[in-house]
Amino acid sequence: MTLKSPKAIWDYLKEEYAGDDRIRSMQVLNLRREFELQRMEESETIKEYSNKLLGIANKIKLLGSDFADSKIVEKIMVTVSERYEASIASLENTNDLLKITLAEVLHALQAQEQRRLMRQDRVVEGALPAKHHEVDESKKNFFKKNQPASSENSANNQNKGKDKKKNYPPCQHCGKKGHAPFRCWRRPDAKCNKCNQIGHEAVICPNKNHHDEGAQIANQDEEDQLSKEQAARLIGIFAATDSDCKVHIIQRGVIPQLVDMLKFSYRHGEMSVFALGSLAPESHNQAIIAHNGGIEPLLTMLDSNKAALQHRAVLSLYGLADNELSDFIEAGGFQKLKDGHFKYQSTKQCIETTLKRLEEKMQGQVLKRLIHLMCYAEKGLQIRVAIALAYLCSPRDCKTIFFDNNGLELLLDILESPSIKQKGDASAALCKLAAKVSSQFPNPQMYLGEEYVNNAKLSDVRFLVEGRSFYAHRDCLLFSDVFRAMFDGHYREREPKNIVIPNIKWGVFELMMRYIYIGTVNVNLDIVEDLWRAADQYLLDHLKSICEYDVVGDIPEENVTLMYKMSVDSDASSLKHACILFMLENFFRLRSKQWYCCMVHRIVPDIRMFFSISLIRSCPTDL
Repeated sequence: MTLKSPKAIWDYLKEEYAGDDRIRSMQVLNLRREFELQRMEESETIKEYSNKLLGIANKIKLLGSDFADSKIVEKIMVTVSERYEASIASLENTNDLLKITLAEVLHALQAQEQRRLMRQDRVVEGALPAKHHEVDESKKNFFKKNQPASSENSANNQNKGKDKKKNYPPCQHCGKKGHAPFRCWRRPDAKCNKCNQIGHEAVICPNKNHHDEGAQIANQDEEDQLSKEQAARLIGIFAATDSDCKVHIIQRGVIPQLVDMLKFSYRHGEMSVFALGSLAPESHNQAIIAHNGGIEPLLTMLDSNKAALQHRAVLSLYGLADNELSDFIEAGGFQKLKDGHFKYQSTKQCIETTLKRLEEKMQGQVLKRLIHLMCYAEKGLQIRVAIALAYLCSPRDCKTIFFDNNGLELLLDILESPSIKQKGDASAALCKLAAKVSSQFPNPQMYLGEEYVNNAKLSDVRFLVEGRSFYAHRDCLLFSDVFRAMFDGHYREREPKNIVIPNIKWGVFELMMRYIYIGTVNVNLDIVEDLWRAADQYLLDHLKSICEYDVVGDIPEENVTLMYKMSVDSDASSLKHACILFMLENFFRLRSKQWYCCMVHRIVPDIRMFFSISLIRSCPTDL
């Protein structure tokens, strides 16, 4: 070796042992795979297992790659043995898993480990005196048994034993001599602890060998499940890091096996979910997963208490929602995502993105298939599809779905269901549908603007209200049928420029005219009733609606029935519709009231009429 300077020696060692960038990247990849394959053994302590993970992480960092502590935290919480399940559940319920540190996790698990060891020490200390006592007694029995006895005594004992055996008559249970009936292995009240059958003891159990074989088979099945879990983990890792490897995985028909593992082994299904999540982004893989029934077990995983398992299941369903939308909704996926309780904020964001994707895809052949299912499938599936369509369909398709294909009738049937859950779902779906169809028909009136309100400039008519003048313009007032008839018909107000308004207060008349000029008005609850009567007198339906909705927005829950009755008596359609929507929107607050269920049942015809008119108005012409 001809290297002389320290720098040359350092460069040689660095090249020899560290290698170039390609070699370092391969070393990092191998270390990451080794990290993913680690699992805690039953004999390991938390300190030993964490040191092993930290050693791998430090090697990765020494090679120049980043490795966050959050990955170590997630790894520990997912792969520790079942005896730490209580501490893991406590950490998930009391801490933000995105902010929890590695030290907090290790301290919590080590505290549980130390408490278990202390309890075991107490048990051992209490068991020692009894153990020594048993040893002393066994020694005494051993010496008594091996003590030499006289021939006379031994002969007498043998004769006594023989006489004792001969004295027992044949057993009434087995027919043999030499034992009492209550000691017989075949007595009727004997119960075998091997097969749990009555009529024999475990000593003579005919199925003894079969039970041993069954235990061996169970152990073998457990080992097979663990092997499958390790294989699923490797598949997920390779599929996430190497696209070529993913192609080979699919060609070998792995997806059906992963789905079967997910269906029949909830305990070991976590790695299967991880692998399916790595394979789901491709459209052809989505079809294979859906064809093999993988959607239902993935939805079942959403009910898990493990936040990491929920997140992986949501990621898998995110891919399936892209091209298998009808199968996804048919399996109840929309309700699961909408009503589920999820712990990770990233999981909730992924669900929001998935629901937006479902809404974007709700058209064409997918929509036609779902409408067909809503009309002709079994009742439970019809309910799921109708509720999902109320949330996901576009406003232009509402009339086709809920009026032309009787989707509205299905929601109304659910509203009268005895199930509280179904009633709540139907109420929320109807509110969502009302928000879509009510925005389709705006007020068509044209307005002059604020500067023309009570402005004498270019005014051609003056109203006298309580001795005060209000200047107006005839062309602007023609929007009201009453004012049009007043100015164009054979009334005395046709020619004069000064018209007396005798039965309306100045403040009410000013608000009504302000609405005619600018289209909006701030309604004071003290005069809302007088303003509504004025709008009714001059046939300003949109102003009536504004007054009615303002009234409903401020009514207390206990008076909604009185407001509904008032709207029926005064033929205030907007007030009636607002009361209906108020009762539907506040279902979970009002359902405990004694009057609520009877009231909803009574107003179902009005609900049907309101939505039918709204759906028809949302599409006034069918081209």
